[in-house]
Amino acid sequence: MLRGYFLLVILIDHLAHFPGLFELVTGKGWLWSSAAEGFFIISGIMVGLIRGKELTRKPFAAIRNKLWQRSGQLYLWSIGLTLAFTAVGLLFAGHADLKPGLATDSSLTTIIWQTLTFQYFYGWADFLSHYAICMALAPFALYALHRGWWRQLVIASLLVWWFRGNNFAAAWQLLFVGGIIGGYYLKLLELWLARWSSTSRRQLTNWWLGATAATMTVSVMVVHIRPWLLDRSGANEAVNSAAWNLQYVGNVTGSWFDKLSLAPGRILMAALWFGALYILFRRYESQLNTALGWLLVPLGRNSLFVYIVHSVIVFIVPLFLPTTTNIWINIVLNTLAILLIWRITLLYSREQRTKRERKLKRDSSSGASFRAGSASARPYFHVES
Repeated sequence: MLRGYFLLVILIDHLAHFPGLFELVTGKGWLWSSAAEGFFIISGIMVGLIRGKELTRKPFAAIRNKLWQRSGQLYLWSIGLTLAFTAVGLLFAGHADLKPGLATDSSLTTIIWQTLTFQYFYGWADFLSHYAICMALAPFALYALHRGWWRQLVIASLLVWWFRGNNFAAAWQLLFVGGIIGGYYLKLLELWLARWSSTSRRQLTNWWLGATAATMTVSVMVVHIRPWLLDRSGANEAVNSAAWNLQYVGNVTGSWFDKLSLAPGRILMAALWFGALYILFRRYESQLNTALGWLLVPLGRNSLFVYIVHSVIVFIVPLFLPTTTNIWINIVLNTLAILLIWRITLLYSREQRTKRERKLKRDSSSGASFRAGSASARPYFHVES
């Protein structure tokens, strides 16, 4: 459900049909942390939790090959989508709502080479290339954890982040690796917290949720309310004072929360806000599942498919539907986009389930034939004890 929630927020923020009420929940992706950071963390947790458990009963090579196969899949999708979006973009070159960043002055061979080598990304699926790199390195992180080298892994990840420069993957791997560590030791962490007194756990939870609410409020004021006040500066002294104070806070803190370089403040906010969401989703899991499970669970279980479909919808819609500030039209468009992805995902999930069932039937039939053949051959190879 949590992964499905992050995908839903990413869809709304990328579609960017505001005002539409949904931004009251998503923050438009402009706050001190966003759903993108949460998605990287939860993806790392899933790797650490699921593959870490498999590592206790399967050889490392099998886990490594699974993760590298997934990384290769992400890489191929990243290349294919970038080239497809570039081709469509060239057809609509000059369109007012075309996504920026299109390579219009490069030759075809240059575009292909730069896409293959992660020098050129285009469209709304650019995270796939960074995610592919993280997934390719995930086996080494799991191996380190399996050997008990979590301290060395933390130091290595921090060093890569420290010398990240302008490399997005080098910066954001910190979130992914942090998630892997959290997922790998999740059960131990839960047992450790279970030994705390109920009063201590309640105090920690209240502090965490309170700190999240406070920092999120300040972030909303600096990012969203500040421009609104600046537009109305001169109205009266109180408005001018509030606008100036928020402007000062924004100027001072701006570099602390840079998204692309994953500045220290953004790391802290990502960890804090993700923890709060995790607490709330775990505390109200049954209620959330009853109310929103029909929507969030299918999205979360088919995350790659949902992300790819979302990238196509978000890229195509602005080319045919002009941006509007009509709140009711935007609410309808956002709602239709959510329901469309949800429905397509259900159809995809049903098709995948049908394929798995057919494969199981074929395997069971082959196994039965093999056993029958083995039974008939038994007298010729039977040896008495």
